[in-house]
Amino acid sequence: MPSLNDTLEVGLNLLPETVGCLLRFRIHEFAITSDGKQAFSIIYSSTTFGLACSSFLLCAATRELASKHLKDFPTAALMLDKNLYTDNFVAGVETEPQIITLHRKITDLKLLFKIPMHEWATNSLMLQNLLRTQGEKFETIAKILGIEWNTKLDTFRNAFSISLCAIQDKPLTKGGLLHCVHC
Repeated sequence: MPSLNDTLEVGLNLLPETVGCLLRFRIHEFAITSDGKQAFSIIYSSTTFGLACSSFLLCAATRELASKHLKDFPTAALMLDKNLYTDNFVAGVETEPQIITLHRKITDLKLLFKIPMHEWATNSLMLQNLLRTQGEKFETIAKILGIEWNTKLDTFRNAFSISLCAIQDKPLTKGGLLHCVHC
């Protein structure tokens, strides 16, 4: 008897390209990242968490909600579309005033979705101070799509495990590569 996941359609891959996300994230002077707190359980019933279609449902729902608020949050809605990888927001801007504005707009927009953002990380001292005064937690060492980012030194550390990936008998996929990098 097939499992529920065996009978479900996975859905389209609505995730942006991983390499594109990382490049857009660090091509600018200042970077920001955060995680949608309990995004999967908030967007839809927790009974669907872990299903083959979970990632598609989260991405589709987030894009739909962002498009509905495009008029009120034009920059934030567009940034979510290009810089949201599942529930991880990773983006960059050129100035500290821009990163403060982006943080505020993304926070406001995601609250409309009932998905509060948490685990903020940034290399902007101005935004770090703002987060500190607001009592929000921010990370000094953050994982960005499986790659460790030290916000204080603004450096990356790759924890790629060659032996784990080399022993797999399956073709290497983006998901498999992210798993290897994350280990």
